[in-house]
Amino acid sequence: MYIYHWYLNHRDLLDFTFFVFKIIFFFIILWVSFFKNYTYYEKISINHYPLNKAPLYKNIIDDTTLKSEEKEDTVLYVSPSTTPVKVTIEKYISTTPTKDIYKPDNSIKPILVEPGQSYKVSYFEGEGIPEYQIRLETDTGISTVSMAFNGKYQVNDRYRIKAKKKLVPFLINRLTE
Repeated sequence: MYIYHWYLNHRDLLDFTFFVFKIIFFFIILWVSFFKNYTYYEKISINHYPLNKAPLYKNIIDDTTLKSEEKEDTVLYVSPSTTPVKVTIEKYISTTPTKDIYKPDNSIKPILVEPGQSYKVSYFEGEGIPEYQIRLETDTGISTVSMAFNGKYQVNDRYRIKAKKKLVPFLINRLTE
């Protein structure tokens, strides 16, 4: 009651009522924003190089060579920008003539790539359907990327993973970075 009397000495009753409604409105907006999802995109850098011209990245955590009938001729680098990414290599399996699927290759373990690191994959780039694809997983999103060469060597392809996070934790994370 002391706060109310102090406020009445400086304001009238209508101002005090608006002040209380503003505080209640602020907490309702804050409460609702904890339940609202915010959709954003996490960036992953994917670079293709011919085998003889591939630069040596400094922070390579693992080097994988995919087996095929012919010798590998393409190098692929996967580098996350802001969040750790779990990279799984999936192999093409033709189950029926109408349905083609990719399944994880059990001979290659999934790798966790931290920001600032790179994962190097060497493989043979054939014609037609790519024999392999990579599956990118973060805490908030999953995506698959075909390993088909896009025709532009040494171009930094930014691949985006669609992610969802609660609005308030997302904003707190952005402000603390």
